[in-house]
Parts: sequence; structure tokens; C-alpha cells
Amino acid sequence: MTPVRPAFEAAAEFAVDLLGDPAVARHWAEPSALAEMTVGALAAHLARQIFNVNRALAEPAGPEPPIALL
Repeated sequence: MTPVRPAFEAAAEFAVDLLGDPAVARHWAEPSALAEMTVGALAAHLARQIFNVNRALAEPAGPEPPIALL
């Protein structure tokens, strides 16, 4: 197993915990920290990313080198 998989699983678990926090439901329709997005819209965006990884990984690698995150 590569170190990427455990990192993804940890991030996904954190996202699930965050999305399950009652505060998210209480503030669903309120503005989030991102301009023009409600807490609900931001939560939905986060939740979708968990499932978008499979689609992204199924795509062939592009010709450009990866961009370092750190």
C-alpha cells in the first residue's frame, strides 16, 4: 500500500466526521468562510470530493509534472 491511500482514508474519515457534526446542520443555510457559499454548499462540495477521487484516479496522467503541495 502506498502512503497516499492511508492519507486519503484519514482525510476522508475526517471529512465524514466534520460533515456529521451537528453544527454543520444548524448552520446549513448560513454563509460559510468562502464567499458566496453557504455552509451547506461547502459541505456538499467537501462530500463530493470523497467520491471524485476514484474518477480522477481513473484518468491517465497528464504530460505535466505534478505540482508540489508543500
